[in-house]
Formats: sequence, structure tokens, C-alpha cells
Amino acid sequence: MSTEPLHSPPKPVRDPQSSVVNGVERTDEYAWMRLTEEQRNAKAPDAHTRQVIDHLTKENAYAEQEL
Repeated sequence: MSTEPLHSPPKPVRDPQSSVVNGVERTDEYAWMRLTEEQRNAKAPDAHTRQVIDHLTKENAYAEQEL
């Protein structure tokens, strides 16, 4: 059994964004991770897309390591 401590998963940045739909206010702390169709299909990712991809890459690496 390994005595090496488990590494913690990457924590995404919280950037609360509120919206009102049908009179109900909703706050999404991770709305920044949402990409438009244009951003997903772009040949060269913009800075926002790169930030999302970098975070997801870290999450995938962590999952791979733990599984």
C-alpha cells in the first residue's frame, strides 16, 4: 500500500454569472466553461477556449492518474 498522499483534483475558477429566465434568477459559477459553436469549431482556439481546454485537460489527467 502506498503512503503517498493523493493529489487533489484541479479546481475550476469560480466566476458567478447571473441570468433571469421566466422571472427566476439563476447563478452559475462555472458558466465561463461554456463554449459557443464557433469557439468549438475554430481552427485556432482563442484565449477563452484555451483556458477551458487547459482546465479540462488537467481534469482528464487527474482522472487518468486516479483510475
